[in-house]
Amino acid sequence: MNLDPQKTVFLIDGSSFLYRAYYSLRPLHTSSGIPVQAVYSFCRMIQKLIKTFGMRNVVLVWDSKGKTTRHELYQAYKATRQAPPSDLYEQKKYIIRFAELIGMCQKAQIGIEADDIMYSIAQERSQEGDIICLITSDKDMAQMLSDRVVMFDPFKDDIVDAQKFTAKKGIPVEKLPFYFALLGDASDNIPGVRGIGDKGALELVTQFASLDEMYANLDAVKRPKVRMLLQEQKDSAYLSYKLFLLQYHPSGLTRSDMAFDVAHWSRAMPLFKELGFKSLMQELQENKELAAEIVE
Repeated sequence: MNLDPQKTVFLIDGSSFLYRAYYSLRPLHTSSGIPVQAVYSFCRMIQKLIKTFGMRNVVLVWDSKGKTTRHELYQAYKATRQAPPSDLYEQKKYIIRFAELIGMCQKAQIGIEADDIMYSIAQERSQEGDIICLITSDKDMAQMLSDRVVMFDPFKDDIVDAQKFTAKKGIPVEKLPFYFALLGDASDNIPGVRGIGDKGALELVTQFASLDEMYANLDAVKRPKVRMLLQEQKDSAYLSYKLFLLQYHPSGLTRSDMAFDVAHWSRAMPLFKELGFKSLMQELQENKELAAEIVE
């Protein structure tokens, strides 16, 4: 799929990128001992996106520390996640500075998850006629796919639209919240209906149009054990459904806020020098167009 960079808004899942960048390289340090492998890898990942898509409209979206709106629904939400590495957020500070230097719009909101921010921006921009490309490998985000929203998994170099997702998964995107209401999600500690696995969830989602329809017609569930599990864990199923659904919160961003000029990449040169990123410095100096823009 060719995405016209003038008509497409690219929404980057910054938190997902941060973790991937951190673990994608062996530990890397500056001459003064500052860990920077996540910073270097993140810069390279953004560079690859720019080269791949020629992005002109971008938002780098971040999670914020602390509890979110979903913790109000379920206190144990994400409670099983391990604490991040001690130097992760120190490296994130350099990444935020990098994005600021190159003029890339960033968005975070206290209490609101990055997924919901991306969903909100996508809703707003698609209503204005833009195409949205979600840069993420988060399976939850597939519920956003539509005729104007696609996903690009940067780690598989794969663009997925609603039709491709349905063909692969076997269910339409609008049924994903129903599916995960039954299956749950261990990474986010969303309980689902314990005892129902992927195969069972797919069977139920194929048989019924929605969670409401299934619970209105439990007698139609073929296997007695599954019917019993659904009866016993009805509250858990509906809670999981709410937790999985993406939430809309006005972003406050305009199209002009998202404008990105690739020539501003050169403005990261001072940071590359500070952190000793010699290969990135050399590439900038060898690129005549960008070299002319370098601000020392």
